[in-house]
Amino acid sequence: SAPRLSSVEEISEDQSAIVDEIREFEKDMREWKSYVRRERAKNYKNKRREFDGELLFFAPTPNRDFAMLIQKNSSKWNYLDLRGDDAVSTEIDLTELLTGLDVKTVTWNENSDKLLVRAERKNETEWLLVNAKNVKESVNLSKEFAMNFTEIRFMTDSGDKLIALENGNLRTIEMGGKTVSQVLASTVKKYDFVGENIVYLDAKQQLGFISGTNTTIAKEFEANSLVNVAISDYIGDKYLTITENDKITIYRGDFPSGERGIADMEKVLEETISFTPSLLEIRGNNELIIARDGRQIAVFDAEARKLHQFELDTEAPFLVDGYMIGEIIDGKLIVMDFDGT
Repeated sequence: SAPRLSSVEEISEDQSAIVDEIREFEKDMREWKSYVRRERAKNYKNKRREFDGELLFFAPTPNRDFAMLIQKNSSKWNYLDLRGDDAVSTEIDLTELLTGLDVKTVTWNENSDKLLVRAERKNETEWLLVNAKNVKESVNLSKEFAMNFTEIRFMTDSGDKLIALENGNLRTIEMGGKTVSQVLASTVKKYDFVGENIVYLDAKQQLGFISGTNTTIAKEFEANSLVNVAISDYIGDKYLTITENDKITIYRGDFPSGERGIADMEKVLEETISFTPSLLEIRGNNELIIARDGRQIAVFDAEARKLHQFELDTEAPFLVDGYMIGEIIDGKLIVMDFDGT
């Protein structure tokens, strides 16, 4: 592969012209993607269908071909097909699965056919896996495995493998054989993953990496530091993002494993921001690394290699899709890209 260029000054005049053209092309592509997202949003609002009852959730799939409409106090959900000019609804009866439960969150897998549902029963959390296309395969995971899961996430696009926290223990779940792994790490406070690579922060403020059967402790933070961690893979480049109090640091390269540590990664950003993030997440097909706390947002664009900071007008923003964020101000829906535009 071609060597990386550390600066424009190190290349010839002809090469510099080519680099300028590439940068201009990348700028045009970003503007085009933004335009396509806004036009897509305009098309969605033309698909109308009336439903009785109070809306609890409207959850579109990642590919935007389908959506689940969930009404308050109803165990019969509406699975919407949005591919045609009109939204076609199929009723899904989840009465047996949902009786006595209060639904709190719903999350689609990337293949857009399964939902992870977090629900509560008398202040106790239960996790469900709903198969939208084959309801009979839906299951209450908390009851199936008789475990007190505090968090479950899809680990694969198909939804056949999950990653879960159970009383601080990090485990994986294989839905094919309905098996739960042994404890991968204990006293885990936060974690993230890309493929089979897992990063976690434990109660000792230790940053650990798991790859296969290998676990590497790569860093230890001060006891009173507020730390978030995320890993991602964008166009073949692996990224490790750490926020410690009001500092954000982003590394690129192979994740720590064995003798290889964080120092062996390339540091692409180290900057103090105007707030201490309470949340760190990856959006926009892994292009956007987002640190948030209430109204405050900082976004690193892995394609443009730029950090944007802005403040919203409300404390309760919501995601429109992986590239856009929305808020309701004076009864009006305001939608913007994650760079605040």
